[in-house]
Amino acid sequence: MLKFLLPIAILTFSLQCKAQDPDLFQTWYLYSIEFENGDFINVANFDPSIFPDLVIEETFDFNGQGACNTFEGNFNFDSPDSFEVMSLTNSTDSCGFYEDMFEDDYFGFFYPGTYMISNIETGKDEIQTLTLHGGPFTTLTFRNEQIFANPDFNINAFSIYPNPTTDLLSISSENLIIEQIYIYSLLGELILEQKYSETHSIDVSSLSEGIYFLEARSINGRSIQKFIKK
Repeated sequence: MLKFLLPIAILTFSLQCKAQDPDLFQTWYLYSIEFENGDFINVANFDPSIFPDLVIEETFDFNGQGACNTFEGNFNFDSPDSFEVMSLTNSTDSCGFYEDMFEDDYFGFFYPGTYMISNIETGKDEIQTLTLHGGPFTTLTFRNEQIFANPDFNINAFSIYPNPTTDLLSISSENLIIEQIYIYSLLGELILEQKYSETHSIDVSSLSEGIYFLEARSINGRSIQKFIKK
């Protein structure tokens, strides 16, 4: 009987794996936590920086890190885009007052019994965004590229002004030979892309009021600055 049941179990697991979007199984970097009541946590606002992530394995195991603690557990998939958290364990070191509050929200999303729905979209820059809806009326937004933790990141590589700005944003750099400019929203969505011109400025008048990130790329790396559109 066991010899008969084992192949069926393996086949069932294999079919279940194939039912999921294969892009789900990778490392995702957390960008924001949004609550139904309007509260919003933007990971980029932490100083010193934190780099929370989530790794989803094809075995449906998951692991990751928060501000300074790590966590791991297991999902049970009901359909290709919906699943339930079956288990969770995490370390409990103190990371700092605000960091501990953040981890309470982040780790709480993966509390056993939490049912969530996932959605993956690929942007114009070929970077994928994963949203997880569930938990205590919460949405987590991840991307599969961690632009804020790039080893070439240097906040002093260029400067932008005026900041805040209403229309034109001027760019000045002494050490970085800029080739391409990208502007991202707080959620990590690519809003605008253009080649760097000799005018050393970019028109942001069409952007809605808010906070954005400007990424400058060169052959030697890239750097990111935050700016406010008024």
